[in-house]
Amino acid sequence: MAKQLQLRKGTATEHDTFTGADGEVTVDTTNKTLRVHDGSTVGGIRLATFIGGSIPAAQLPVATTSDAGAVILNNTLTSTSTTQALTAAQGKVLKDALDAASLGVGQTPTDVTASRAINTVYTNTTGKPIFVAVGKTDQNLDMQLNVNGVQFGYASGSNQDSQRKTLYAIVPSGATYGTVGLDGFAFWSELR
Repeated sequence: MAKQLQLRKGTATEHDTFTGADGEVTVDTTNKTLRVHDGSTVGGIRLATFIGGSIPAAQLPVATTSDAGAVILNNTLTSTSTTQALTAAQGKVLKDALDAASLGVGQTPTDVTASRAINTVYTNTTGKPIFVAVGKTDQNLDMQLNVNGVQFGYASGSNQDSQRKTLYAIVPSGATYGTVGLDGFAFWSELR
């Protein structure tokens, strides 16, 4: 006749208040698993059980910012959860959206002087914000740089020095922009 080994057993609640001897193994009847004791840890260390080749999520510790564990994957960008992780697919959606809206990402400094004129309104159709720099000539006339009809830059013509002045603006995607004045410009550059 074979010998039978019987271990002490108890519910999860009973284990949570029990400190077993060093090396003792007990049966957790609630979670259908074993607990290994070290003589000092209350409840012992719960061992995971395999069901269908995997460990049930309820048996895994919950991950925190300081402890490893199981996380729930969230496949949305609208969640405010502090206990769920973004999926790689949604991470790519977020990266693509940030790249599309970021100034300087995938853009090139471009001299557009030959295709721009004073007192003309242009529309940013690039799908991204652009940076505009317009160098005013040193003539004795005023010039302003507008975005969606709002003045963003102004250079007075009253300064009689021979220095040129540069007007700058960031133009959101879909916004209009242009210069207003009576004299021309030395250069017009855009990061687009």
